[in-house]
Amino acid sequence: MVGSLNPLTADADTLERILEDTVFSSRAHLEVQRQQAERKLTQTRQANLNLAEELTAAAVALRLRISEAEAELARISRRRRGCLGLGG
Repeated sequence: MVGSLNPLTADADTLERILEDTVFSSRAHLEVQRQQAERKLTQTRQANLNLAEELTAAAVALRLRISEAEAELARISRRRRGCLGLGG
């Protein structure tokens, strides 16, 4: 009976090594995927920051243009009232 256990033990040891190798390989693969995901997340965050900066700059520029347009409209309105003799 002892002789018949040796092949089973050898098979169990082989299976255990195969499982350990598979787990190690899976962990390594998952670590690579995690690192790739972290890099992508970092790139996305940086892109979001860049976009936010660009949008802020654009919003400031648009506010300035709106203020200039409002000032020009006020000047036109004053001139029209002056020309029409409405005072003001």
